[in-house]
Amino acid sequence: MNKKIFLFGADGRMGRAIVRVIAEANDCSVSGGFSQGEKLDIPSNTDVMIDFSHASVAESAVAAARKAGVPLVAGTTGVGEDYFKALEEAAK
Repeated sequence: MNKKIFLFGADGRMGRAIVRVIAEANDCSVSGGFSQGEKLDIPSNTDVMIDFSHASVAESAVAAARKAGVPLVAGTTGVGEDYFKALEEAAK
């Protein structure tokens, strides 16, 4: 089964590295991506979102994943307590 992965922070260092790894994989592909200044549009065929954005926008990734109904793999560092509260709430 080919997992469709959406990247939040796609143009960052880690986002670009993840795109390269996915390109070499046989069991997953990129369904889309989001970077600062772009319109956020998560395709309906997305299976999971990976967030390697910036701490200042990481809560937006949580909200977007929750709204789209997709699991979130959070990799952003330097986030505050509000981010963890948003993750806990989204996990319910």
